[in-house]
Amino acid sequence: MRKKTLDKIYEEYARDVYRYLFSLSRDHGRAEDIMQETFYRAYLHIEKLNDEKIKPWLFRVAHNAFIDQKRKSQRETIKERGYFEQEMSDMTSVEEHIIQKEQVQSVFQSVDLLPTQQKEALILTTIHQFNYLEAAGILNVSVSYLRILIFRARKTLRQRERTGADE
Repeated sequence: MRKKTLDKIYEEYARDVYRYLFSLSRDHGRAEDIMQETFYRAYLHIEKLNDEKIKPWLFRVAHNAFIDQKRKSQRETIKERGYFEQEMSDMTSVEEHIIQKEQVQSVFQSVDLLPTQQKEALILTTIHQFNYLEAAGILNVSVSYLRILIFRARKTLRQRERTGADE
């Protein structure tokens, strides 16, 4: 079987990797920088990549590049939410659009307040639909620990929704 080229890999996964990195960083510029680093690393290791496991491998590289970048900057900022708000463009009325926009912002604020590992576990399994084994591999944790992270994240989000608390 013929291996995929880097161009093909980029076309197929760039959007998913970008969304993952944006969901972690909430910064378009930062997400683009880390995505560039991710695909640079893919270029360096393209001969060793197994075509069937490219997506989990790319997400793991993106995760590691994000952690490296975060350690360097030692700060995380929330700047833009417009990217995900564009996904709601099919709304029928202005009122519905505003209500949904507020709900999306509320959910993102709650998710942003989660501890980093819980946030990443939730994003990988719900938004990017990785199975538990793949997500655990990306985060370099066991599957049982990943389940604990997701359980705790969901429990925290439910508690916040019931109480209306931001923390």
